[in-house]
Amino acid sequence: MRLSLCSVPLFCAALLLALSASAPAARPTTQALVDEIGTWDGVTESAELTRPYEDPIQQKIPFGMRSYDLAPWRAYMDTWPATRYLRMPGVVFNVAPEEAPATAQMLFEAGIRTARLEIGWGNLDYDDPTQLKNETQVRALLKALRDRRIRPLILLNANAGAPCPHKSLKVQLLERADVGATSLKLDRTDGIILHHTGLGGQAYMMGFPLIVGIDEMTHVVQLSAPLNKAVEAGALDLWTLRYQPFAGAVFADGKLNPAAQESLDGWQQYVGTITSLVAKEVGTATNAGFDIEVWNEYTFGSEFLNANEYYQPPRTFSKPLSYSKHGLTRQGPEIILPITIDYVNDPANQLPGVKVLSGFSNQRPWDNGSDLWPGQAGFSRHYYTGVKPFGEFNGIDGLLAPGNDPLRQPLVDALGNPEGKRDPGEPGKVLPGSFFSPTLPISMPESWHFGYKTEFITRDLQPFPGPFPQHGRYTNPGDGRQAEVWQTEFNAWRMPWADALVKDHGAARDDPRFAQLMHHVGAKALLRSFVFHSHKGMETMTIYSAKEKDDGFAVIPEAFFKTLTEEKFQLTDRVRAEAGPQLASLQRVDALMRSCNPAVDVARPLSVSRLVEHRPRLVYRGDGTAAHPDAYHRDDFAVLPWQLDDSRFAVAFYVVTRNIVHEWDRSKDMLDKARYDMPDQAFDVTLSNVRGLKAKVLALDPLTGQKFAPVIVDATATSLTVRVQSTDYPRFLIIEELVPGPQIMVPSLTIQNDGSATVSVVFPQRVSGTLTWGAMPKRTGTGEIRFDASGAKSFKIAGLAVGEGVRITAGADDLVALWPRWDQDTAGVRWGPK
Repeated sequence: MRLSLCSVPLFCAALLLALSASAPAARPTTQALVDEIGTWDGVTESAELTRPYEDPIQQKIPFGMRSYDLAPWRAYMDTWPATRYLRMPGVVFNVAPEEAPATAQMLFEAGIRTARLEIGWGNLDYDDPTQLKNETQVRALLKALRDRRIRPLILLNANAGAPCPHKSLKVQLLERADVGATSLKLDRTDGIILHHTGLGGQAYMMGFPLIVGIDEMTHVVQLSAPLNKAVEAGALDLWTLRYQPFAGAVFADGKLNPAAQESLDGWQQYVGTITSLVAKEVGTATNAGFDIEVWNEYTFGSEFLNANEYYQPPRTFSKPLSYSKHGLTRQGPEIILPITIDYVNDPANQLPGVKVLSGFSNQRPWDNGSDLWPGQAGFSRHYYTGVKPFGEFNGIDGLLAPGNDPLRQPLVDALGNPEGKRDPGEPGKVLPGSFFSPTLPISMPESWHFGYKTEFITRDLQPFPGPFPQHGRYTNPGDGRQAEVWQTEFNAWRMPWADALVKDHGAARDDPRFAQLMHHVGAKALLRSFVFHSHKGMETMTIYSAKEKDDGFAVIPEAFFKTLTEEKFQLTDRVRAEAGPQLASLQRVDALMRSCNPAVDVARPLSVSRLVEHRPRLVYRGDGTAAHPDAYHRDDFAVLPWQLDDSRFAVAFYVVTRNIVHEWDRSKDMLDKARYDMPDQAFDVTLSNVRGLKAKVLALDPLTGQKFAPVIVDATATSLTVRVQSTDYPRFLIIEELVPGPQIMVPSLTIQNDGSATVSVVFPQRVSGTLTWGAMPKRTGTGEIRFDASGAKSFKIAGLAVGEGVRITAGADDLVALWPRWDQDTAGVRWGPK
C-alpha cells in the first residue's frame, strides 16, 4: 500500500524531524541559487527597507578588505542642481575627419558635452617637432567639435607604439639573426643614431631593441636587448626616435645623462605645440575651450616611461628625473604631469580655463585629492566593467559563488565585522571556505560602487571621510579646490556576452536582431552609467566610444557610419534613422535636465525616509544570519534626485540589478530584447524635505519616451510618498511643488583666519528654524543655533572639526551645506573650501 504523506500529517512531521536531526540541510546547487534570483516568494505582498537608506556603515570597508554585503554607494545620497548632470556626459571621439561633423551633431543633440581626442607625441614631425604630421585631420575634428559646442579633452600621450616624433630608415640585413641575438650585420650604418634608432616588430614598442653600438668596419651593430623574434636576411626597416625613452638624470657612475633633459624639453615643446594649435581652433580670449589629460593607462603602451623596458640588462642610475616648484619636489617620469600643469597655468602661455587631469591614475587606486599638484584639476579613472555574468568572478564581473572567487581577500560582513581566516601560506589572503560567498552573476555598470573591490571608486566621491583618510569628495592639497574625479574611458563591454550568445546558443551575428539587442542593452547600460555616476559625484565620464563594434563598445551603431558613407557624409534623415537607442535615450534625459533654471546652484536636499518594496524580488540568498542576510531589490534601489528650479525636481529611480542581462522571461527567444527586460515592480518611496501637499508628479521613461502618472500614496507639508513602477534602468519622477518657493537661499560658509566659521543665508520671508553642525553625514551633535529671522542673516560658529558640516532647517525646508573644514588634520588631509 502506498502512503500519502499529506493524509498523515503526524507521520510527516515525525519524518521531517528525524531527517533534520540526522543531517544538516544541503545548500542548494549553484544553478538553483541562480534560478532564484529575481523571483517573488508568492506570499510576501510588501516589505520595508529596515536599515537607513543613507547608511554610512555601507562604506566602512578598510583598505585590503572587501564586502559582498555592503554597497558603498548607499552610504550617502545627494541632491544636485540639474546643471551638474548637463556637464557630465562625454564620449571618446574616435571617428574619421569626414565623419566628424555629422557625428558631432548627433552627439550634441544627445547631450554630449565633452569629447576625448588623443593627439599623441608621435604625431609630431621628426624634422620639425613644432608641426603636426596630420594637422589637417586634427583641425577637422576640432572644428566639428567647436561648431557643435562640444568641449575637447585632449589626451597627451607617448604610447610606445609610436611614442614621439620618429622616422624610418631602410637597410639590408646581411645575415639572418636568430631569437636571442644581440647583434646584427647591416649593409650600412649611416643614419643610425645610437640609443635612438631601433627595430620594429620585435615588441609592441617602436624602436625595440635600440642600437647601442656600431662597428664601422664590419657594419655590425649591438642591440640593447636580445631579439624576441628571428629576422631573415633582406630588407629591414629601422625606426629612429627623436627622443630617448625617459630615464634617470645621472648614471650610476656619476655621469650626467643629457638625454633625460632632452626628452623633458621635447615633452614641454610637445605640450606647447598642441595646446597652441587647439586653443587657436576652439578657444576664445577668456577660455581656451578645452581640457587636458596627461597620459593613458600604465598597462597599455607605457614602456616609454621607463628606458629599461628597452635594455637587457637594465642600465642603472644614481639620480632620477626630478622637478621642483611651489616648494614641492616630484621624481621619476611622472614629472611630465606637474611640468604640464605649470605650463598650462602660466598666464604667459594664454590658456585660460584649461583643466589638467592626471591619466597616470587611470588604473591604480591611490591617487587622491590630497596629493594634487598645485593647479591640478583632478584625476581620471578607467574602471571598465563587462557584460559577462557567467565568467570567472574577478572582483568586478563574473559568476560569484563559493569556490569561484580567486581573489580571496579578507571580507567585511553586513554588520561591518571582518571575516575570513587568514591563509598562513599567502599573506593578504583568506582560506577558501572560511568566509561566506553569495551566489549571483555580476554584470553591471555600477560594480565599482559596490564592495567587491577594495579600491571601490565611491571612496573618492563620497562627501565625508571614510576608512581612506586621504580620499573623499572634498580632499584637496590645501588650496580649498575640490579635486574632480573623471572617468575618461568607461563602458560595460558587451563582447563576452555576445560571444556566449553565438557560441552557446547559436545566435547569428548577421541576424538584424543581434545588433538591435546589443544597442538595447547598451542603452540601458549607458543610462545607468551617466545617471548613476553623475549623481554619486563624478564630474565627467567619456564613454568609449563613439565608433566601435556593435557587440563591443559602440555608442552609435555601425549602420550609422555605413549609411553616412553612402550619403556622402551628409546628415540626412536616412542617416539619422540609424543613430540608435543609446543617443535617443540620452537625448530625452538631456531635454529633461535642460528644462532647469541654471541659476539654481545649491540644491535643496531630499532624503528617503521610507522605502517599501511590493512583491519583493530576491537579489541573492544569504545564510540566514544578520551578518549575511538575504538581499532584495529594495536593498539595490537607487533614488537619485536633481533640482530643476525652485519648485521642480527630477528624481531618477531604478533597481541596480547586479546582472544587466538577467533572463527575466526565458520563454522569449535569445535575441528578443524582452527576454532581458525586468518586468515593472512597484515601490513606495517617501521623500522628505519636499512640499508634498498639492504637488504634481509625472514619470518619464527615457528609453521608450513614454510618460505616465505615478500614484501619490501620501502627501504632507514636508514629504511625499509616491508609488512608482520601477525597472532595471533609470526612470525619472518629475515633482512640481505648487506652494511657495524655498525658505533658504544663497547659503555660503566661510572659514575665518581665527578658525571660526561664518554661515550666511537669505530668508525670503520671516521663518523660524535651527542651524546645527557636526560630523557628516548627519551634521548634528556638536552645536545648535535657533533663529527667527528674515532677509540676509549671518551666523558665527566657534569652529568646525575636520569632517564636520552645517545643516540649516527653516520652515518646511532642510538645506545641508556639505562643506567640512579643510585646514586641521594631523594626517595632512585637507577638506572643504578655503
